[in-house]
Amino acid sequence: MPVFPHRICSWIFIAVLISCLNIQMAFSAPANEALQYTWKTLIDPSGEKKINEIRLKEHLFKAASSNAFGYQPGAVWIRMEIVRKPEQAAHWWLELQSPMLDLATLYEQDASGRLLIRKMGDHIPMSDHEIDYRNAVFRMNIPANKPYIIYLRLQSQNTLTITPVFFSYKSLITSIATEQIFFGALASVYFALLLNGFWLYRASSDRSYSWFALYALSNLIVMLGSEGYIYQYLLGDYSDLNEIILIVSIYFSVPIGGQLLLYYLEIQSKVFWRIVQLDWFFSTLAVTLLFQADQQWIRPAFQAWILLNMLFGTVFVYTMRNKNKMALRILLALLPFWLAVALRSLRNVALLPSNIVTDNTYYLGMALYMLALNYAVSIKIKTLREAHDHAQAEALRLAKKNEHELEEQVIQRTVQLQQAVRRVEASLQIERRAQAEQREFFATVSHELRTPLTVIDMTAQNLELDATELDTETRNRYSKILQATNRLSLLLDRYLNEDSFTLMRRGVQYRQCNLHMMLEDAARSASILSSAHQFILQLDLLPENIVCDPDLMLLVLRSLADNAVKYTPPESTILFTGSAAGDHINIFIRDNGPGMSAETLARVFEPHFRGANSTGKPGSGLGLMLARKLMENQGGRLEIDSLEGKGCRIHLCLPLHIAAVADISPA
Repeated sequence: MPVFPHRICSWIFIAVLISCLNIQMAFSAPANEALQYTWKTLIDPSGEKKINEIRLKEHLFKAASSNAFGYQPGAVWIRMEIVRKPEQAAHWWLELQSPMLDLATLYEQDASGRLLIRKMGDHIPMSDHEIDYRNAVFRMNIPANKPYIIYLRLQSQNTLTITPVFFSYKSLITSIATEQIFFGALASVYFALLLNGFWLYRASSDRSYSWFALYALSNLIVMLGSEGYIYQYLLGDYSDLNEIILIVSIYFSVPIGGQLLLYYLEIQSKVFWRIVQLDWFFSTLAVTLLFQADQQWIRPAFQAWILLNMLFGTVFVYTMRNKNKMALRILLALLPFWLAVALRSLRNVALLPSNIVTDNTYYLGMALYMLALNYAVSIKIKTLREAHDHAQAEALRLAKKNEHELEEQVIQRTVQLQQAVRRVEASLQIERRAQAEQREFFATVSHELRTPLTVIDMTAQNLELDATELDTETRNRYSKILQATNRLSLLLDRYLNEDSFTLMRRGVQYRQCNLHMMLEDAARSASILSSAHQFILQLDLLPENIVCDPDLMLLVLRSLADNAVKYTPPESTILFTGSAAGDHINIFIRDNGPGMSAETLARVFEPHFRGANSTGKPGSGLGLMLARKLMENQGGRLEIDSLEGKGCRIHLCLPLHIAAVADISPA
C-alpha cells in the first residue's frame, strides 16, 4: 500500500513557512505607505442613503477604529482624504483588500467638478473590472499639494473587512505576485493531501481516507473561494454561483471534518455520532435558509456553531488520548487549528481587526492540521503493514505446522475414499442387476400378455367378420373388443419395451404435440368402457399445438377420462374444455356424476385409496396419484374440485413452453 512520505510533508510545510514570510514582506513593503491618506467611516444600516446625502453629513463620519465591520446589514461608507506630494507619481491604484466584497462604489470629482462613479466587487462581472484581479482595484489620478477626497460605498452579505491600500503600478504587480506564491503554496499543500487521500482510499478502500480527501477538497475550495481565486479564474461572470460554491464548502466542511475524526480515530461513542449528525442537519438547514429564505442571521450564528464544534471536538479527542495513541498526535495539531479558527471567527464578527494574522492564520492552521492528519495516516498504514507482515509470518508458521497433519489426513481420507468407492461400485452392481431383472420381468409380462391378447384379437376379428347378419348391438360389442385389444397392444408397444425404459430414465421428453388429437383420443378410448356416456369436446379456446411429453400426457388424459366413465352412472355427460391464460394452458374435464364427499376429496391423491363408490369397479387406487405426478414432472399441476351430488371438475395446468418451441421437433 503506498504511503505519503514524511519527508515530503516536511518540505511542503517548509514551503508554507517561506510563503508566509514572503507575503508578510509584501504587505509591509514601503511602497504601500508612500502615499499619505486618512479615512473615516459611516454606517448606513438601511443601505438607502445616496451620495448627496452622505456629502452633507460629513460630520457624522468617525475615524476608523477597525477595518473589520462583521456581518453588517445595509452599507458602510468610507471618506478618504488623500495627499500627494509633487515628486510622487500622479497615477495610483487603490486596492480594497477584501475578496468577499460584494459591491464597492467609488465616488470622486474630476477637474471640472463632475461626479464620477465606478463600481467593483465580486457581484460585478470580471469583464467589467479595470484589471483582472480578485480584489476591487480602482485606477486613480490624484492631484498634488491639496487634499483629494473620495467616497466609497461598501456592501457585502459576507463578513465585511476592508483594508484600503494605494499601490504604484510596479508595487501592485509585486504584491499580486507575492500573494500568488503564498496561496499557490497553500493550494499545493491541499492538493497534494487531496491526491494522497484519494490514492490511499483506492488502495485500501478505507473510508477514513475518502473523508480525508473530501475534507482536503472542501478546505481547498474554502481557501480559493474566500480569497477570490475561484471568482477571478473560474466564475468571473457567474458571481451567484461563486457565492453558492463558497457557502456550501464552508458549511459542509464542519460535518465532513467530524466524519473524518469518527473514521480516523474509530470512535464508537454515540454522543460524538449524534453531534456529527447534528452538524449535517444544521449545515443543510443553514444553506437552505440562506439561499431559499435569505436569512442573513445564519452567517454569524453558524460562526458560533463552528466554535462550539471545535471546542467539543478538542475536548473529546483529549479524553481519548490514553486509549488511542493517534488521538494525541491529532490533538497537538487540533489545538493551534482551533486557535486559528477562533481568531478568524472573531475577525468575522468584528471583535478582532483584519490583519495578516487574523486573515491568514486560519489557512496555516488548517494546513498544519491536515499535515498532522496525513502524518497520522502514514503511522496508521505503517501499523497496518506491520500487522499484515506479522499475520503473514504467523500464517506461514501455521501452514508449516499443519502441513504434516494435512498429509496424514490426506492419507486417511484417501483410504476412506477407496473404501467408499468400493461400496459405491457394489451398490451400482446391485442396481444394474435389479434393472436387468426389471427389464426381464417386464419383457416376460409383455410376452405373456401378448399371447392371450393375440388370441382375443383374432377371435374378435373372426366374430366381427361372421356377424354381418347379426344385430347392430352385437356388432358394436365386437368392435369394442377390437378397440380394447388395440389399446392394450399400443400400451404394451409404448411402455413395456427397452426404448420406453430408456426414455423414462432420461426423464421428460418435450415435443410439439397436437393437443386436440390427444383429447379426442382420450375421449375415444374411454368410450370403449361405456356406450351410454356422452362425450363433449369444446376445444375452440385451446391452442391446437402445445409443447409437452406426448406419452406422459396421453397417459394422464386417458386415465382421467377412464375414471370419469367408471365413477359416473350411464347417460352422464363428460365435457372436455379449456383455454390459454398467459404463459399457461388450462384443461378442464367435467362430469355431472355424483361427485365426491369432502372426506374423499381430501384423500383422493393418497396411494391405494379408493372411495366408497368404487366397490365392484376395477382399479388399484394409483391412477390419480400417478396422473398428478406425471403432470408435475412436466412442470404442471393437477387439481380436483368436487361437491357431493354436483359432479366433479379436474383442472390440468401446463406451461406453454413457448420459448422452446423453435428448438423442439413436432410429435
